[in-house]
Amino acid sequence: MDITPSNNHPHNLPTLINSHHESTNMTTHTPVIIIGGGIVGLSASLFLSTHSIPHILIERHAGTSIHPRARSVNIRSMEIYRSIGIADAVRTAGADLAPSMGIFRGSDLSSVISPQKRVEGGGSKKQDFQALKWFEGASPTAGARGTQDCVEPVLVREARERGGDLRFYTECVGFEQDGEGVSITLRDRESGKEETVKADYMIAADGANSLVRRQLGVKCTPDRPLGNLLNILFHADLKELVRGREFSLCLIERPEQRGVITSINNKDRWVYHLSYDPAKGEKPEDYPPERCVDLLHLALGMPDVKIEIKSILP
Repeated sequence: MDITPSNNHPHNLPTLINSHHESTNMTTHTPVIIIGGGIVGLSASLFLSTHSIPHILIERHAGTSIHPRARSVNIRSMEIYRSIGIADAVRTAGADLAPSMGIFRGSDLSSVISPQKRVEGGGSKKQDFQALKWFEGASPTAGARGTQDCVEPVLVREARERGGDLRFYTECVGFEQDGEGVSITLRDRESGKEETVKADYMIAADGANSLVRRQLGVKCTPDRPLGNLLNILFHADLKELVRGREFSLCLIERPEQRGVITSINNKDRWVYHLSYDPAKGEKPEDYPPERCVDLLHLALGMPDVKIEIKSILP
């Protein structure tokens, strides 16, 4: 969800491109192949390695996501990560976001969390902690803060250390299933070479625009849009504004815009989810970076703060 075309999705590029693997025309066999190297695919790789099950994971992008996307790991997931010894590493990856609590509402961020003008609405730190207290004693661990761009590198490192065959910048271009398993055609996006892999099982972890899901005719539920947002990832030094007043979400409601400011590291990385309405003729192309900077100045209530747009995705 997180205005860059989808075929040019920016990811952490450098060291993950495969150097150990060259595509061939030979058919290889693996017990399991995982299509997609996000949180789900990487976790699947770790769990398979825990049971000593050989597998191959492919990811069409050259590296892990640069977009924060989800910002927390729930208790059950942390229990599972604890069982394979990586819970502490996951928690450490999200340490900068850990103090964030509370959902607030106002015309701009500055007026909402300013110590002189603080207005709480929609939720508060007290309410958040009361909700968390309900779970005390129910589990040996707790949920954790952590954005996808911080957690994924941890999972990549652990998956490779445990023997996972992770192949980035490699895509699935098609597959066929028979009584013996699945034949998957893979393409190395750097060289263009293709190879066929025969797998006993295939895990589809390739996201909302899943090629596997489309080929199998699996529908989404619900099968209609729930809304339209631009995910604006930006850098702005706000650490002094939020120090000691860290927040999770701030709903911005103004006549000219509606959106949600989302904490990422409580220092200089933030996301603004800007609402737009195609029914009114609005489209992502109407929001170039220059316009987004102006809207962000209004949403922050800080007309002079320096803003650097990193990416805009519908």
